[in-house]
Formats: sequence, C-alpha cells, structure tokens
Amino acid sequence: MHDLIVFIQSNSALVATNPLAFATSAVLFGGGGFAVGRYFLAERIANLESRIARRDEEITDLKAKQKAPEREVPV
Repeated sequence: MHDLIVFIQSNSALVATNPLAFATSAVLFGGGGFAVGRYFLAERIANLESRIARRDEEITDLKAKQKAPEREVPV
C-alpha cells in the first residue's frame, strides 16, 4: 500500500497536467474491470438468484399451508 501511495505522489504532476487522459484511463480500466468481474461472477449471481426464487416459493407454500384449515378425519 505504501508503494501505491509513493507512486501516486510521484505521478501527481502528470495527472494534474493531463486530467482528461487520466479520467479516460480510469473510466476505461474501471469499466473493464467491472465487466470482467461481472462476467466471471455471472454464474454465481444466477445461482444465488435461483436459490432466492426457490426459497420464496417455499415460503409461499408454507404460508398457504398455515392458512388452509386442517380437516378432521371422520371416525
């Protein structure tokens, strides 16, 4: 972490003289990193979404069972 701070301090003059180039690079690398991360985590996200949907269905079924009156068996 200390090396990163030293690197930024040593290049702060370059960033100050070319803010548009720095901002463009930051947006491109940040967007690229987000896209790559999203691509690699898409399967995990889909899996979690399906688990949530399944749990919602289970909760709905359990609530329906609680609301339905239980019929007594005639003897």
